Amino acid sequence: MERMRPHTRPLRPLLALLAVGACLCAALPTLASTPATHSPQAKRGPARTAAELRPFEGSYDEALARAIERNVPLIAVAVAEENGKELDDDIRQFRDALFSTAALASASDLAVVLLTSNGVHPPKSIEVQEGESKTTRQVCSVYRTSSCQAHQKQFDRVYAEHNVEGELKNPSVFLVGVDRKVARAWNTGNVPEWSAVSAAQSELQKKLGEGLSETQFADVSALLPQGQSAEQNKQWGAAFTTWGKVLAITQGSKYAAQARQGQDRALAELDKALATARAGLEQPEQAVESYKALLALQREWSGTAREKDLGREVLAAEKHKLAKDAIAAYKRELEAETIWRQAEELMDAGNEKAAQAKLRQILRKFAGTPADKRVRERFPELAAEEDAKRSEG
Repeated sequence: MERMRPHTRPLRPLLALLAVGACLCAALPTLASTPATHSPQAKRGPARTAAELRPFEGSYDEALARAIERNVPLIAVAVAEENGKELDDDIRQFRDALFSTAALASASDLAVVLLTSNGVHPPKSIEVQEGESKTTRQVCSVYRTSSCQAHQKQFDRVYAEHNVEGELKNPSVFLVGVDRKVARAWNTGNVPEWSAVSAAQSELQKKLGEGLSETQFADVSALLPQGQSAEQNKQWGAAFTTWGKVLAITQGSKYAAQARQGQDRALAELDKALATARAGLEQPEQAVESYKALLALQREWSGTAREKDLGREVLAAEKHKLAKDAIAAYKRELEAETIWRQAEELMDAGNEKAAQAKLRQILRKFAGTPADKRVRERFPELAAEEDAKRSEG
């Protein structure tokens, strides 16, 4: 069984052997480790028919940070490869089956996976799903990182972190918790069984609580600044809705707690605004402005659990003994303005007959409103005709 030999400095002797050949993957562009994010409740990419292993592209420390953010374990795989020397059959089979092992692919949904090696491999093109479309990228043909340099740097760090007296057995797999401690290690020199790794991962996840997949984390990461921005702009209905979208993704994570706090803040601000509007209804001179405030709240909180409550608040305002007359007059003005806009659209379209019918409607039903005054100023002959009909009648 091959072993990763002791080193006084990680990988220096082995990398010196590799220096004679250029890394065929080194010149490839770096892939982003974070999938493209998309807007809340937007359509996601096509559902995967099977779990797909996507190794983390960043550094070991970045992988640990991502695992902590998602509240999932880190799985680090290390395979040592010496230039010009064949791997033992069992290690080669282990390495070559990484992307066809169902247990690893399934486990990767709730884990951050690092596939590390100090080897050099030719590049290849693969098709990857990005949102709703597919794109082709060149990657390391064995570990599918953006370059061989990427998995080499990861390997160097895994060796530095997990060697025992300068030695790391080949191959090795480490299961690391969000406390940055190794929960389980498979580094006996025997090829590990992925079923055992998956079982240990599941057991660790139970202790950690709810974890997020990479897609869920991307969605939540996009929603958090939206909720914070809505709060800063005092758009409390929008903030409440955004925090609700977070809660639709996660119920038990730290992000869920943040979202619940955000919804509580939004509801508290709504209650303040309602109290102010209700108080204004008691003052006839403030009644219309308070009613406008209630209508604005109803629009702002449309689609939320408070929408019906706000509808009842609007109806109650319209029946309020001190405010109902002022509100009725305001609603009458709004209705007249709506008909005026319709008349303008008909005039712009050249439909003079239909436009005149709208204008006559304003003159007959909405006397004394700003719209009525506007009709009389712009169409005095039409107003005179309607006044004559009224006097005759």
